[in-house]
Amino acid sequence: MDSSLLPNAALWGQQTDGAFPDADLLLGGPLDLGGQPPGAGALPAYALNPQAAAGAPAVAAAALFPGSLGMAGPQQELLVPMPMIPSGSMGGAGSAGSGGGSSGAAGGSVPHDQPAAKPMSKKEIARQKNREKQARFRARQKERKAELEEQYEAAAADLERAKLEHDELAQRSRLLEAVQATKDTAQQQQADGQAAGVPRSSSGASLGSPPGGGTWVSYILSLSFRERVDLCTSIFRGTASAKQALVEKAGRRPDGFALDLEVKQQLAQQLTDKHPQVLEAALAMTPDMVLQEWASFGDYVTEVVNSYDAERISEVEAEKRLVPAVVYQTILNTIHIMHKPDVARQLVANSRLLGESDEAAAARWRQVVIDMGVTRQQAEALVPIYRDYCAKEAQLLSESALSLQTLREIQQALSQQLLALDQSLSASALQYVSLFDTAGQLSHQPDAALWVLARMYGAAGAVVSPLQKARLCSLCRPLHPDVPILVREALLLHGLLPDDTGGHRGMSLRSGAPAATAPALAAGQPRLSLEQARQP
Repeated sequence: MDSSLLPNAALWGQQTDGAFPDADLLLGGPLDLGGQPPGAGALPAYALNPQAAAGAPAVAAAALFPGSLGMAGPQQELLVPMPMIPSGSMGGAGSAGSGGGSSGAAGGSVPHDQPAAKPMSKKEIARQKNREKQARFRARQKERKAELEEQYEAAAADLERAKLEHDELAQRSRLLEAVQATKDTAQQQQADGQAAGVPRSSSGASLGSPPGGGTWVSYILSLSFRERVDLCTSIFRGTASAKQALVEKAGRRPDGFALDLEVKQQLAQQLTDKHPQVLEAALAMTPDMVLQEWASFGDYVTEVVNSYDAERISEVEAEKRLVPAVVYQTILNTIHIMHKPDVARQLVANSRLLGESDEAAAARWRQVVIDMGVTRQQAEALVPIYRDYCAKEAQLLSESALSLQTLREIQQALSQQLLALDQSLSASALQYVSLFDTAGQLSHQPDAALWVLARMYGAAGAVVSPLQKARLCSLCRPLHPDVPILVREALLLHGLLPDDTGGHRGMSLRSGAPAATAPALAAGQPRLSLEQARQP
């Protein structure tokens, strides 16, 4: 700074009495010029006008200080435009002042406006429009794809439903054709017989005729197991009364093996009343065919169980697949129990391997129980069922022993009468009546035992799940499960075998072996007839 200015500045400060200190110069505040300022030449150039320092014409002092020209009164609120003078420039180092001034100028500068955006060219505008069109096109394509997928799924479902309806109609058509052919053949045979003078007989093939004796029998027995299941399922669904009875008793997804024997009889009766050809075909099956049918059923349930174990299907889906075959097998077995019990007994007796002992059979069934996963809660529910079965079977065994004993006594008495020839005819007739009655009772014992066993099947089947029963049939195929032994081994496994059963295995009546150790009935004790055995 010019040193010539310092005395004038000091003099100016004394005259103004500190009216505007350095802070007013720095902040640009109002200046109170209470006295006559020094001459204009005494002020620095930048104090009069910043442009004067740059060589611009000096501004007249009268324009800045009108009071010095004799104007009335001082100007109180005069703002002097001055540049920001950093404090470092006032008596400090020159480098510090210059540095402070540069920073102050930078801090007080006014930001300029942003430059205007450059207008887009025609090419860029075209590209932008093209991108927008492509985005709209992709959105429309996505919506169209979703619509097509929905239409495809709906069409596939309709096609599958139509296919099922077509298969069902085709099966019914084949059924009606076979029935019509059987009817035509029967009418032709009847007409030929009447022309030849033969008395009128029942139409159709005989119920006891071998396979091939009638058109319907030949047709249904020529089918595979699964085709017979599908055909009989279609017939069953077409029988409103049987279907309604099954839904009322067992719900929408019935378990045929768990139904009561009375319900099974009702279903079989309603089905055969509406479709007698089904009864004819069932009764035309030989014992070997019945055994083979059970083996085919075991193969079918094995496939379902294996699919479930491999987690390809759920438990619900597995039970759904089992329903048609189980209902078919249940109705077929019930028809045989009602009309051909000898065939049903052969199926039930087929529960042992060739040359297998009682101990080996019990060990095999015990392993089956373990593989089935019978729980203790299920075993507890089986206790009263097993106790009731053992009581009825013991009664039947006692009656059989008593009938055999009576038969031997009558035979001995008749032999003595024939030798003596001294007894009246009426006494001999009474002996023969007693003989026939005893023989009739003895012949009905196996049938009564079969009904007791069938009733136990339904009661025990209601305790275990459908998948457990399917696993049972799979494990014992091609044999038929020995349910009393299975229940006994389940109770032994959980320590729940009742003491009052006496360890009875329940094999005599089903195997046809005589009951050597059966207790004899008292003379006045009532016997369990076949009708009583059929009752709950």
